Amino acid sequence: MSRIHGIVVAALAMVLGSAGIARSQQACPPGMAVSEDTGGNCCWPGQAWSKGRKACVGIPACPAGMRAEAESCVTVCPAGQLASEETRGHCCWPAQVWSGTRQICVGIPTCPAGLHSEGENCVAACPDGQVRDEETRGHCCWPSQAWSGSRQVCVGIPTCPAGATPEGEVCAWHATPVMAPPPPPSPIPAPTQIPATPPPPPRPVVEAPAQNGQNAPAQGEVPVMFAAENDRRRLTISVNTPSGDRSCQAPCTLNLPPGKLRLKVSGDMRMERDFVVPVVPAKATLMDARRGGSIGGGIALVALGALPTTFAFTLSHQTQAQFYALLATGCLCFGVGLTMVITGAAAQPSVALAPAYNSSAAPESAPRLVGLGLAPTAHGAVAGALFAF
Repeated sequence: MSRIHGIVVAALAMVLGSAGIARSQQACPPGMAVSEDTGGNCCWPGQAWSKGRKACVGIPACPAGMRAEAESCVTVCPAGQLASEETRGHCCWPAQVWSGTRQICVGIPTCPAGLHSEGENCVAACPDGQVRDEETRGHCCWPSQAWSGSRQVCVGIPTCPAGATPEGEVCAWHATPVMAPPPPPSPIPAPTQIPATPPPPPRPVVEAPAQNGQNAPAQGEVPVMFAAENDRRRLTISVNTPSGDRSCQAPCTLNLPPGKLRLKVSGDMRMERDFVVPVVPAKATLMDARRGGSIGGGIALVALGALPTTFAFTLSHQTQAQFYALLATGCLCFGVGLTMVITGAAAQPSVALAPAYNSSAAPESAPRLVGLGLAPTAHGAVAGALFAF
């Protein structure tokens, strides 16, 4: 009886051991297994369990699709993909991670050279003229085609790009005929060289005689003589022209271009003003401001106007007409005299231009008093003044 009991216990132990090994094998990751050498632990084929290191040791015999790396097996990924801790040992594109729920690599990948991202995958660029879309299921097909899962080819009459024509279900490119290069042009004979006649020797340049220290005027310029009305004046003449300033000591002659120029006089007289140079030779006479005669005559008229005004208010035996006549005469003299004083005070030096062959020049000056008179009448007096402009 005890013998039968021992046999039953041994059989039960063998069954339980086999079940434990089966459970251990089923719990191991793909490619790993429990063997007599692993002590109940999952190891790669060819390895044994080290109690001291508490790890599988030995160079493993890796299954297909994996390679040995130290004492472990790692997945052999396609070109461009890699397996890491983020991918949990699965081959994914760079920048992707493994999704346990979807059982795929997720994330926008960083594709290697020669590939580009489409969704969450890296695909190679299609050949010229072909496209990849939903109809082609990620395969490169010609436009208007779709992917056949049963035939594993693109099907349908394609819409071929320029330079290709459909032949069945493919597009055939036509080779562009190579045109022979055109023949080189015939050489053009060199023109006959005709000896050139030597140019005549240059004519000597003869300078024109100087005019008061100035050279003869250049083409388009005219000589203008500057002289002071008072010969005792020492004046420096400066004229601004488009080609630069030209100056001299009066009396002198400057060659100037016709038109409006800026004249500046310094020395015993100071003046700066614009003047117009004529197209013929001219003489410019520089005249002082005529103040003395105008101011003196104006003062005399003011004083003279006081007489009839005084008579108008002091004479007792006079008619109303006589009163107004004397008053009008006094006011007239006073007004003309005051105008002459103001005009004389504001007088400025002037320049008079005249053709060189005419010595007379009309001065640009204030009016000058030439004569003054007062004549009594039966009803008062009459005053008169003579001016020269």
